[in-house]
Amino acid sequence: MQLNETIVNIIDNKGIISILKEQGSLAFLTDSEVKSLEIDYYLNHSGQKIISPMFENLYLNYPADYLTKLSEILKLKFDKKWQRLNDVYFDTNYKAIENYSMIEEETPNLTHTTEKQTNTKLSTTNKNSNGVYGFNSDDSVPSDESAGESLIEGGKNDNTESFTESNTGVRTLKRSGNIGVTTSQQMLESELKLREYDLFDTIMRDIDSVCCLSVY
Repeated sequence: MQLNETIVNIIDNKGIISILKEQGSLAFLTDSEVKSLEIDYYLNHSGQKIISPMFENLYLNYPADYLTKLSEILKLKFDKKWQRLNDVYFDTNYKAIENYSMIEEETPNLTHTTEKQTNTKLSTTNKNSNGVYGFNSDDSVPSDESAGESLIEGGKNDNTESFTESNTGVRTLKRSGNIGVTTSQQMLESELKLREYDLFDTIMRDIDSVCCLSVY
């Protein structure tokens, strides 16, 4: 049995690629891309190929959900491969003539200690007495007394206080460009060769490896 015989009208009905999309595989394709790829697969790429014995058994024994069972097998085998190929092939975040890109992040943790000296004030008490002398007396008799304090700064009682300040943050440095081991012309040539790679053809050939015989 040929592949195109498993679905009478592929334009109006869902084929294996549409089912893969519904199951979460080929998520990077839009609905219109899925339908166009499916029509190409059934009517052009593989429609006349003979289906594999496994496909035929599923088609005959599980007519209601044979495509679902097939898509589960395909998803298990190729889903990660297709996603990675898409990431590489359609990645627009790189520059074709740059082969060097590095980002450095530095998290400084700076500590600064400041010392502050404080002078302690020392006080002393002074007392002054005044006396009077009597007639023909050599000894004085106290008449009044005064007291006071004087402040002295400095000396051995100075105090030292320390203050610590911490500064943190993130410093980001990005370097990119061509390190010189490959010329820009060589890199452009490799880029053009990469663009010759057909991701859609790879998807269809991977589906063939499960659904169709290798010869027909």
